[in-house]
Amino acid sequence: MSGDRIASLVGIPVGLYWAAMGFVYGFWKDFGPGSGFIPVIFGLLTTVLCLILFRQSLLKKDGEGFDSKELRTVGLVMVTVAAALIALNILGTILTLTVLIIAWLRVLERYSWFSAAKVSVGTVIIAYLVFVQWLRVPLPTGLLGF
Repeated sequence: MSGDRIASLVGIPVGLYWAAMGFVYGFWKDFGPGSGFIPVIFGLLTTVLCLILFRQSLLKKDGEGFDSKELRTVGLVMVTVAAALIALNILGTILTLTVLIIAWLRVLERYSWFSAAKVSVGTVIIAYLVFVQWLRVPLPTGLLGF
């Protein structure tokens, strides 16, 4: 089975669940969108795009599957994201995001240490300014306090 077919078969129920939970939160309130508006829109969009991907995967030759390099990449992504989720409450959002981006770029994308650090620090600074300073979103701080 092709990777596209597997991804679409996973994405369809995820999109439907996302949309259903959005309706639970409330799609529309009085005079404007409710808290479930965006989840419904993105859930339905995910479902439709996965249905299109599934249809396209049926039209392809079935000989296209995962090779060992792709499986390694998927495994590394899963391990990296799981480690970041575990580290989030210990290290805090800023430090965890910095380490996650550096690890991702260095290991998966083969960036140099310097380039990975530049991109990571720039991304984290922009995220901090947008979410903490501008939008006033309280991010998990972790044991170190930042």
